[in-house]
Amino acid sequence: RVGMIAGGTGLTPMLQIVRAAIREKGGTCKFRLIYANKAEDDILCRDLLDDLEWQSTGRFKVYYTLDFPPQGWKHRTGFVTREMIRESRRVGLSKQLHGCLLSR
Repeated sequence: RVGMIAGGTGLTPMLQIVRAAIREKGGTCKFRLIYANKAEDDILCRDLLDDLEWQSTGRFKVYYTLDFPPQGWKHRTGFVTREMIRESRRVGLSKQLHGCLLSR
């Protein structure tokens, strides 16, 4: 079980890790990514992230957060907080976290 926190272009190494893991047949490692950006237009590879989440059958979940969300934004807002990290761990991960990766 791996928790990941990325901001902006820091997504790139996280994306490589998740893509490789999801392609692995029979893999069981679960990933949770909190991905922070200033605005919705700053989200890199959003379609790819959403596709990976769907393809992963529960092994990968992405949580978006924006500093300046548009009207009607349905995800998290503001800086990454302890509560966001706790929430991402509650959804689909046991209390045991085997790794945490940070990138910005």
